[in-house]
Amino acid sequence: TPLICAARSGDTTAIQLLTQSMTTISTFDREYYINQKDIQCKTALDWAAYHGNEAAIDALLGAGADATPTDRKGKTCLHWAAYNGHTTAVKKLLTHKVFDTPDRMGRTALHWAATHGYSDIAHALLEAMPSEQKIYYLNHRDAEGQTALFLAARYEHPEVIALLRLYGAPDIPNTRGETAVTATAKKNKKTALATLMETGIQDVPDYAGRTAVSHVAENGLLGALQTLLANGAHDIPDYTGKTGLTWALEHHQFGCVKALSEYWQKNTPKLLQLAEIDRDALQQAEQEFEATVKKRHIQDTQPSLQEEKNDLQ
Repeated sequence: TPLICAARSGDTTAIQLLTQSMTTISTFDREYYINQKDIQCKTALDWAAYHGNEAAIDALLGAGADATPTDRKGKTCLHWAAYNGHTTAVKKLLTHKVFDTPDRMGRTALHWAATHGYSDIAHALLEAMPSEQKIYYLNHRDAEGQTALFLAARYEHPEVIALLRLYGAPDIPNTRGETAVTATAKKNKKTALATLMETGIQDVPDYAGRTAVSHVAENGLLGALQTLLANGAHDIPDYTGKTGLTWALEHHQFGCVKALSEYWQKNTPKLLQLAEIDRDALQQAEQEFEATVKKRHIQDTQPSLQEEKNDLQ
């Protein structure tokens, strides 16, 4: 329709003229026309929100546009305004009591604000939500079991993490049993990991009893391990009795072996015995590490056989 075309192109003047001309038709016809959808199932208001066109949003809402219809992806005008970072447009929609509902991915506008790091939009959405519903809003998980906090940590947006934690967002595991702490640690996202732990979130075991410390030790992510230990995480055994130190030893992650052995010795000398860690295995691993370093040094300093042949010729 001409109205949708004007909204898609951001022609505010045309939108205002078209909405003003609707005053002469019946309420039924006006509502039908203003809420018509295009091939993408988007209304004129969806496009105005998509582009952050505040004047167009005012004109359409003033003419009776409905803010609740969803497009093919299940997104409303509020989703699109939040998705594209249009803070003022989001606030304008919220003043008209537009409610934040999940799209087909199970994500709310808060999820999309957290994904893209729009802390101002996340704050506006949370402030507009009634107090008694805030905790349910923060706890809402998408189709993959990810909360807004999980997504903010996944995409490493520390400001959004801090904001959500200020409102009391908990670290709820996703459908794979991973918490935000575990997920960020496994991806070696140290900034997000530090922010999570500094705001009071603990490293808790997953469904297998493994902590983030255990996972990063297995994969040799020394930076993430140091961040965890520096923020109060502990190396506790999983359901099979393995600690992070055990995993590091088994996978020859010698940097993590050193960091964890120092951690254990510093905290309690008896921890190594309580976890049934073989001290001889630890010593052997350290010797292997030193031998490997020495061997690589010799290989790097010795000339190749081909170089020697060239010298003889």
